[in-house]
Amino acid sequence: MNKCALLVFSMAVVAIAAGCSKDETTSRDADLAGVNVAVGEKNGPFKKLFVLNEGNFQKNNSTLDFFRFSDGNYVSDAFGSMNPAVVQGLGDTGNDLCLFAGRLWAAMNASGVIQVMDANDETLLASIPVPDPRYLAFSGLNVFVSSYAGAVYGGEETKGKVYRISLDTFKTDAEVEVGCQPEGLAVSAGTLFVANSGGYNYVHDNTVSVIDLKSFTGTRTGLWPPTSALWWLTTTEAYGSQAMEKAPGPRMPEATGSRACPSRWAFTMSRLHLQCNRPRMSM
Repeated sequence: MNKCALLVFSMAVVAIAAGCSKDETTSRDADLAGVNVAVGEKNGPFKKLFVLNEGNFQKNNSTLDFFRFSDGNYVSDAFGSMNPAVVQGLGDTGNDLCLFAGRLWAAMNASGVIQVMDANDETLLASIPVPDPRYLAFSGLNVFVSSYAGAVYGGEETKGKVYRISLDTFKTDAEVEVGCQPEGLAVSAGTLFVANSGGYNYVHDNTVSVIDLKSFTGTRTGLWPPTSALWWLTTTEAYGSQAMEKAPGPRMPEATGSRACPSRWAFTMSRLHLQCNRPRMSM
C-alpha cells in the first residue's frame, strides 16, 4: 500500500512518510465540507494529504486539516469536526505528525501529549501523556518519542529522554536518557539514532545518541557521523542564525558504535531533525 503525508509548522513545510490508500470504503468524514482547491489527481493513488497546523504557543489552537483527492476539497479542522466531545481540541503546539498502520500520531509539544487518531476518519483513539514531545519514530510494535523532559529555555542543563510507547496498549512502558533537547529520530538495523540540539542551553549540544532497540537500556553518544555512512547535516546557532550545510569529515570516534547505512538508505540530521529514508518513488 502506497503511503504519503505532509507536516506543516505555521509557515514551515516538511514532507514526511506516507498516507495514501486505494480503499474505496466511505469514511465517516466524507460529508465534511471543504474549499475546492482543484489540485492533484482525483483518480490517482492517493486518498488524503494530512496537514498539522502548529498554531500559537500556549494558545491551544493547533488543528488537523486534510486535502481529499477524490473531490479536490481542502477540509479545515477535521479533528475538531470529528471529535466535538473533546473540548480541549487537538492541543497546543503541534510538532510532528506521522501515519503508521492506519493511525495518525501527532506530537503536541506544549500540551505534553501524543494524540492517536484513526487515519480513515480522524476520530481520537488515545491521548498518551509524554512531557514536551518533539518527534516520533516507529519500529516493530513500538513508537519512540523524543522529549525535552521539562527543560526550560535559558535554564540549567537538562538531559532529554526518549520514551517508548506500546502500539498494543497506547501506554509508555520505558524511557532512556539522551542528550539535551533531543529532536529528530531515525531507526536503522535495530538501532535508534537521536539528534540532540541543546537549543535551550547556553552551551549547545551537538551530539547523536545511539540506542539499541532490543535492550532499550543505555546510550552511546558521539559528535558527528563517520564518512562510511551517507549523511547530510544542517546545523544552526541559537534557533536560526548562521545557518550552515555541509557534508562533514570523519569527526565521530568509532567508539560511539555508529555504523554504515544499509544500501540505498540516507541519513539526514539537522538541529531539529534526523531521519533515515528509503527512496519513496518505489513504494
